[in-house]
Amino acid sequence: MNADLDGDDSRWLVVEEGFDPTLANTHETLFTVGNGYLGTRGALDEGHEGALPGTFLRGVFDHHDSAVIDLVKAPDWVALAVEVDGRRLDVTSASVVRHRRVLDLRDGTLSRETVFEDSEGRRTRVETVRFASSAK
Repeated sequence: MNADLDGDDSRWLVVEEGFDPTLANTHETLFTVGNGYLGTRGALDEGHEGALPGTFLRGVFDHHDSAVIDLVKAPDWVALAVEVDGRRLDVTSASVVRHRRVLDLRDGTLSRETVFEDSEGRRTRVETVRFASSAK
């Protein structure tokens, strides 16, 4: 998953190298994908402590029993449980050996590769690609 090797102009890329839990929620915002009708925050698919995943729909608001009108949060369509021998893998339960995300602003894709190492020394690579279709 190296977009730079494909001759892509890196000025169109937003890249995260390594995982920093103190920047996780900032990166969730920066790596949001959308199509004008919906937007999905760039939360890690398997989640992590303090994650704020969400998909929001244009023009759908809620103000029931509240003085503030908020966007309605749609169901989380990207949630993923990664397990090895019944043990869940995420950034808090396993070591992150390598982590890279690339948002390509030309085609609207968010690509991710994370390599986890569990307490038994096993390595598991998780690769995902996310986008919001612009088909009508």
